[in-house]
Amino acid sequence: TVDVKDEDEKKQVMSGILALQLHAGPPMRVQFKDIRIKELK
Repeated sequence: TVDVKDEDEKKQVMSGILALQLHAGPPMRVQFKDIRIKELK
């Protein structure tokens, strides 16, 4: 679980593409399931 909070208003992007990133390293298994995006108001 990762929580990220971006408070730099000058660089915030309110629309576009969301990507899930993996970093280089030893072979690994990665799975994503039931990803939800919630609009914060």
